[in-house]
Amino acid sequence: MPLPIYETADAVPVEFRELYHEIEGKWQPNLPDVTGAMTALATERQKAKDALKAQRVAEEKLADAERTQAAKDAQVPEEVLRGIREAEAAKTTAAERERDEAKAENRRLKLTDRVRTLALKHGVMADRIDDAMVLLDTRTDLGDEGGLVVKDAKGVATAESVDVFLGRTFKEEKPWLYAGSDSSGSGSTQSKPGAQPGASRANHTKTAQSVYGAL
Repeated sequence: MPLPIYETADAVPVEFRELYHEIEGKWQPNLPDVTGAMTALATERQKAKDALKAQRVAEEKLADAERTQAAKDAQVPEEVLRGIREAEAAKTTAAERERDEAKAENRRLKLTDRVRTLALKHGVMADRIDDAMVLLDTRTDLGDEGGLVVKDAKGVATAESVDVFLGRTFKEEKPWLYAGSDSSGSGSTQSKPGAQPGASRANHTKTAQSVYGAL
């Protein structure tokens, strides 16, 4: 059973105080560091995927060899056999394209759109959300059950929840993306009379590009 979230520090039972920290005015439980276990699990899953892919490739080669031999036994001309292969390759390509498009749409609905909504909820400014999503694309992913997974800077899955990540970790890493941060106050066009329209946006984009280049 997950630990509850409390509104105030005083509401947290004394014996559990060390297990909690404050996030956006609420006291939430600390998560155990299971990075090592998550890394090992991700490695094993990748091995299983690679093995399955290798098996499929081997099966396809075997099937092609059997078809080629059968065609020779039946004295099917090489140009006819080539045409059959090209037709099958075209069907496979079309099927793979449809699969990739469906996968991309599913990822957008289950990951990208959800992360964007949560980022805005946790204070990322609307005019910087596109910059934030470029960074968040490498820091979030879908889990096996369709849930959201947070990755560290090296791309390794962590046990940190997306809410905690966006409300604390990512905010500490990229404060300029958030409303109320030092980089979003005095540097805005609203606080500088006479500033040219779009100047702030251009500066933010420039900053984002410099940040991306440093990653």
